[in-house]
Order: sequence, then C-alpha cells, then structure tokens
Amino acid sequence: MTFDQVVSDSETTDRDKFEAIARSVCNVAGNHLSRYVRLVLIGIGSLATAIAVWEYRKVVKHLEGESFRGIAGVPGLRRVYPAVSVAVLLFLIGLLAFFTILVGAELPWPVRL
Repeated sequence: MTFDQVVSDSETTDRDKFEAIARSVCNVAGNHLSRYVRLVLIGIGSLATAIAVWEYRKVVKHLEGESFRGIAGVPGLRRVYPAVSVAVLLFLIGLLAFFTILVGAELPWPVRL
C-alpha cells in the first residue's frame, strides 16, 4: 500500500493511516539504514581529515613565516611531513570507501575463498 493510497482511503481511521505510514518508512529505512550510516560516518571522517590537514598546513606556514624565521630552522629547506602524507592517504582511502559504498560496487579484495 503506497502513501497516496493510505491517505486517499476514506474508510481507514487516522490510526490505521499512521501505522501504515510508519511501517512503510521503517521498511525503507531498515533496508538501507546501515548503508546510510556508513556513508555518513565515512564522509564525516574524510571531511574532518581534510580540514585537519588544511589547518595543519596553515599553522606550519605561519610558523615558517617571517616572524619565526630565526627559530624555524634552515631557510629554504623543504620539509616532508609524514603526518600530512598519512592523513592524505587516509583521506583518499575514505573517498574510495565512500564512493564504493555509494555506487554499491564490489572491490576485488579481500579475496574470498
């Protein structure tokens, strides 16, 4: 029974209409709820990681600026930050997982025996 059929049916009571709507909502949400929760959690984690890397780079750029030039280390030396590399890798893995779940594709790993 669809929503329009429930609402248009004049012989059903309001309680019956409410119960039918609640059942249809629960059926739809129940079937895909875990998928939506995974998408939200992965999306929030990936976004938080991207924001953290952006803020980290801003702070490092400020600390390597003119006001801290005397204590910042060797001028002109480009530093590699392993934490940023790991965070970017985690962000990319999060994006891969997000879009894999969104599309519903099966990844070739892990191999199932």
